[in-house]
Amino acid sequence: MNSAIITEGPTDYTFIQYYMRKVCAWDAGHESSLRDDAKKVKARELQKKNKTLTILSSGGCTQIPNRLDSLLTKNSYTSKNEEAFSKIVIISDNDDEQSNKEIESGINCVLEKFSINKNIKLENRKWQSMKMKNGISEEISVKILLLLIPFEEHGAIETFLLDAIAAKDVYDKQIIEKGNDFIETVDYEARYLKHRRDKTKAKMDVYFSVRASAEQFTERQNILKNIEWEKYEKIQECFSELKTL
Repeated sequence: MNSAIITEGPTDYTFIQYYMRKVCAWDAGHESSLRDDAKKVKARELQKKNKTLTILSSGGCTQIPNRLDSLLTKNSYTSKNEEAFSKIVIISDNDDEQSNKEIESGINCVLEKFSINKNIKLENRKWQSMKMKNGISEEISVKILLLLIPFEEHGAIETFLLDAIAAKDVYDKQIIEKGNDFIETVDYEARYLKHRRDKTKAKMDVYFSVRASAEQFTERQNILKNIEWEKYEKIQECFSELKTL
């Protein structure tokens, strides 16, 4: 059985790989043929027994529909049901109402392209079952799950991760809060942190620069891997559906 997870950027792409390996017992695989350096698309396949999981980084939230398009296109070319992506999870920042609507609209356009948007509306945290045809007109069952993180409020994957860390450790919570206050006030003319997303990313940068000051800043991938995310209850709860892949 083949499944796929579409992520937005490099932070969640790295984190989800680590989570699936550490918490869900997937084995490290290899680069996927869906990788596309020209489009800033990273893709890696993980393995578990007779199952394959492809994790993709979209290169930005606006590119998520394009990654879904590539997965469904691959489904349309398969000659056997078992080779198709039967479960697809889309993980993105719960940024704001407008951004969320744009992502959902783009996804719906892709579903319409493959004639599988019949009375179906994607809802956050709810699997939707769909049918599509492959190249030889066989019917393929596909389930799609949309996860906008965090669930309770608008924000980003980085916000979710920092909240999870803060809930686990009082000392780290103080570091995070002080770093957040710094970012909110330091660039008071908004010369450099022009958008809310810029501040969100900067808050995580500040925490990791303190949390692992001996590491090179460009080694964030390794820092994320070395944090025991599987011990954080909030992450376990929010990503529980990933265990079904």
